[in-house]
Amino acid sequence: MVTARDWPLTSFQQYGEEKAAIAKDWATASATLSENLPGLLAAIEGVSDEELALELQTPFGPMTMEQIISYPYWNMTYHQGQVTYVGILNEAS
Repeated sequence: MVTARDWPLTSFQQYGEEKAAIAKDWATASATLSENLPGLLAAIEGVSDEELALELQTPFGPMTMEQIISYPYWNMTYHQGQVTYVGILNEAS
């Protein structure tokens, strides 16, 4: 989406199906991440400061390029916080 400037899938249902297929086991998820991470980093590094304000249409509504390229960071940080909090709760009980 970052390089094409368009939502790449034909439907939100297809998006969900692709996510489910990737998440079916750790090996698939890990391999998919390893394969796609270099391309993601290159795409993000290729976005100019001016392009950060570019607004694109997604199934979630309009999002700026800045929001789109920040999402992986936000998502991983959010879930790391959840895991840390569960650990704290387990230690307290």
